[in-house]
Amino acid sequence: MSDFIDRLNSPTTQVSDGPLPSKKGWGKAPFCGNKAHYFELIYDDSIGPHGREKYWVALCGVDAVTADRVPMFSAGSWKRCKNCERRANHG
Repeated sequence: MSDFIDRLNSPTTQVSDGPLPSKKGWGKAPFCGNKAHYFELIYDDSIGPHGREKYWVALCGVDAVTADRVPMFSAGSWKRCKNCERRANHG
């Protein structure tokens, strides 16, 4: 158990805050890359095998599809995309 706690306290550990509560914000798409991006929800009006599918696009151009069973996660401690940070700061 102490080994698990040590790994959680490691500076390289990245953890999410749970599902992204809004339609825009810093998020981490599941199974996609290793950085959080500033995503905006484009549409969510299709139903797929895993529930309602949502299509997201980030400020840097990255896109992702999530569903009810695999939601967009809040960024938490994930490293943020430098291109998204730059574009978010300069409007």
